[in-house]
Amino acid sequence: VALWFVPCVRGRITAATWRAVALLYLVILTLFQGLTFLLFPSHACDLEQAIAGGDDVLTSAVAKLLYESECQWDSGSTANAIAVGLWFLVGAIMLVTGPPEVPQAPPPETQTVTYQQETNAETGSTQVVETKVVKGTPVVEAPVEEA
Repeated sequence: VALWFVPCVRGRITAATWRAVALLYLVILTLFQGLTFLLFPSHACDLEQAIAGGDDVLTSAVAKLLYESECQWDSGSTANAIAVGLWFLVGAIMLVTGPPEVPQAPPPETQTVTYQQETNAETGSTQVVETKVVKGTPVVEAPVEEA
């Protein structure tokens, strides 16, 4: 989500800040996303352990019908593994490419605009008939003299 706002702060991101965000993606987010795989060897995946403490027989019976007795690799696990790789890839790309460069703004220019207008005698309204813009030359800033 943070990368969505990069265009809003373009030019105000220092190289150190960019590197810090890249390392966040490369190390921290990759690590924590990968830590979710610790669920597989835990007791949370043991159905017998999970429902053993409950007194509700109906809940235990429904749980045994709906869930496997242990966790297994499925589409969510695949998506999680892909996310780990993508977090790492984004961080690496950010480190390689560096912060976005701000293009230099062109200098301001003077322009000559000529147009012809006609006035309707009946309604009194004025209408522009022809417009011509002639691109001028860059404006040169005059040096400021200090007193």
